[in-house]
Amino acid sequence: PNRYLGGARNAGARAARGKYLMFMDDDNAAKPYEVSAFVRAAESTGGDIFTSFVDFIWGKEAPADDTNKRYSGRMGSTAADINAKARRSPSFVFLGGSVDVGLFKNCFGDANSFFRRAAFLALGGYSEDRQL
Repeated sequence: PNRYLGGARNAGARAARGKYLMFMDDDNAAKPYEVSAFVRAAESTGGDIFTSFVDFIWGKEAPADDTNKRYSGRMGSTAADINAKARRSPSFVFLGGSVDVGLFKNCFGDANSFFRRAAFLALGGYSEDRQL
C-alpha cells in the first residue's frame, strides 16, 4: 500500500546504513557544502536534527551558480558581495514554535532536513498518516 511521503522516507531510513540521513523534496536545491556543514554541526554540538535557511528561488531552472556562491562567504566572497546576493533571493529561518501554531502553519523547519539516523529511528520517523 501507498504509505505516502512519510512511509517512503521511513523505509529509506530503515534501509540506510550510514550514521546520518538527509531528506530533500523535489523542489529543494542542495547548497554547496550543505552535507559537510550539517555533519560538522552534528559532530561539534551533539545535535540530532538540523534544518537550514529556506531560500526562495523562482522559476523552473536550478539556481544559478552565482546564487549559490552567497553561501560560501568564508571562501573568498566579500561582505558586500554576500549582502548584494542575499538581496536577490529572500531567506527565511525557522525558529521553532508552539505545537498549537504548528497545526496551522509550519514553524518547525523545511523538508530539507538532516538527522542522526539513530535519533530519527528512536523517535519513530515520520508520520505515515495520509491525513496530515
